[in-house]
Amino acid sequence: MYQQTEDMRDTELVDINKIEPQYEYQGLVSVIRAPDYWRNIGSSKSRTTAQIEEGKQIISEQLKSQTPNTAVAFTDGSCLGNPGPCGAGAIIYINDQEEKLKRPVSNKGSILLAELIAIKIVLDHIESFSKAQIDTLTIFSDSQTALGILTLNWKSDSYHQTINEIKGKIKNLNEHGILINLNWTPGHANIKGNDEADSLAIKRSC
Repeated sequence: MYQQTEDMRDTELVDINKIEPQYEYQGLVSVIRAPDYWRNIGSSKSRTTAQIEEGKQIISEQLKSQTPNTAVAFTDGSCLGNPGPCGAGAIIYINDQEEKLKRPVSNKGSILLAELIAIKIVLDHIESFSKAQIDTLTIFSDSQTALGILTLNWKSDSYHQTINEIKGKIKNLNEHGILINLNWTPGHANIKGNDEADSLAIKRSC
């Protein structure tokens, strides 16, 4: 079933500056900015071989640092046209098991909506788990825009309903003892989880 919300008719009007989650303190004012590696690794269209290897190393180290009882998910969205038919895909690793999720999003949506829905379907799935099964969920998305909106207070003129639903689900899971981490992964950089999520999203956007 397609995503039935007003978000389908919204246009992507997000102001992006490539930045990553990090806290700085200037006097008494807390400033949130994105991590340096968001900029250093470049974009998927112009990334060098060295940047690809650096990105793979960063994600490998982040995966190794995950604690026991942590579920790890990679999410991705695909859109044929932007706006156009779009789909969402995700792969979740829980206790050495893989679970693949995919769904169509809209006949005329945007890549941002698809990326947001990909994150949402993972949260929907994890809501059925208890703290006894997992205590942390780490989601890797290759959309700096989606992560910026959800974690860095970037403003979006569209998809408010979906954004609020995602934030509500994160809050609900936190209240039930499951910590949610949202991290950026380079896209199209030969990172297995991201590649699989991308493949799932493409299948549901056709």
